[in-house]
Amino acid sequence: MASLTLIEAGGYMAFIVYCMPRSRSAWLAHFLNYPFAVPKQPVAHDVAPLCKSIEGFLHAYKEEGMWGSIEIEGMIGWQVIKKEMPQLKTVVMRRPLQEVYNSLVMQGYKPNLTELGKLDAILDIISEQPGVYSIKSTDLDAPVVGKWLFEYLLELDFDFDWWYQLSQTNIQINLNDVEDMRPEINARSEAFRNDVLEKTRGLNECLN
Repeated sequence: MASLTLIEAGGYMAFIVYCMPRSRSAWLAHFLNYPFAVPKQPVAHDVAPLCKSIEGFLHAYKEEGMWGSIEIEGMIGWQVIKKEMPQLKTVVMRRPLQEVYNSLVMQGYKPNLTELGKLDAILDIISEQPGVYSIKSTDLDAPVVGKWLFEYLLELDFDFDWWYQLSQTNIQINLNDVEDMRPEINARSEAFRNDVLEKTRGLNECLN
């Protein structure tokens, strides 16, 4: 059953979490993909740019049953996403910019600090919007925060055993697989960015 159908029929609301890279986004996506949810509540991880357009990303919510997503680069389209799906529950997960940069360096990357700074600034803006909640990535170590996220975003009773099991697990994306797909990822990401620029331009013109 698609998330939008659930929203219309029973008052349930899908969600989106925005964060920087290296902020435990993969862990959070795994935690929120609760295997015992009935019906299933699929949660994606950083897929918006891979959809090549805002419409493709929103289609996953409206037609494909995606319940939520943990988004990094997808945050650049937040204005359009908010306009098209204002009912989405939104959470911002923060990690200090310098820590993000250092973590990427430790992984063997040469991150662009200016670009990371732009993403961090976008999170500042999103966090100031009405109805948006903010947490720190280190808060995921606290069961009270796990409980709140689980119950607020999934609208299910907290499963402490599930949280505890994952709290002992280091979950990260496979960077080798990512690099193998880099040309395709970059092409899709560029298409997404261009679509966001066009849609945001139109949105800002309407606001003016």
